[in-house]
Amino acid sequence: SNGIDLTEGKISIMLNGKPAPPEEVALPDSILDGNQIVISFNPQLTPGEQILTVQTTDCNQNISPEREIYLRIAEHFAIQMLGNYPNPFKDETRFAYLFTAPAEEMSLKIFTASGRLIRNITPNEIFDDANPLSADYHEVLWDGLDEEGYQVANGVYFYRLSATAVGKNYTIDGAIAKVK
Repeated sequence: SNGIDLTEGKISIMLNGKPAPPEEVALPDSILDGNQIVISFNPQLTPGEQILTVQTTDCNQNISPEREIYLRIAEHFAIQMLGNYPNPFKDETRFAYLFTAPAEEMSLKIFTASGRLIRNITPNEIFDDANPLSADYHEVLWDGLDEEGYQVANGVYFYRLSATAVGKNYTIDGAIAKVK
């Protein structure tokens, strides 16, 4: 509540127990709220587990507790499908996935039990995610409609989440159910 002290040496950023090089850390030129600031730190990380530790001092020289942030850096691109919810769904469902590195392309295709493609969701149709191709956690909403805008019938459907990264294609398949 006393504001963060921005003078040199009052903010500590450590990566794996080593101080962050000052040239890799950028403090804001101006701030709106002295109790919350954005610090930019863009290190080159190697694959594996990393620990980022941050500690600050306020304007009354009170030292904050150390905050540790655990990072897992992937060596290669992978899709981690976290599932969809709700499943079964009534009107709509959200698919949650994680890319371990940026993708060049992605799509979420929905198929009937007989294998007919009824919906193909691409990044330009994902409005609630600023960058659905980034290395991050993402959610894709399926509104339960087919390509022609009709509500799909109750039953089992299959999905295929596909992504292209470094010129290679990756896919994950799964099943979902619609019930009224």
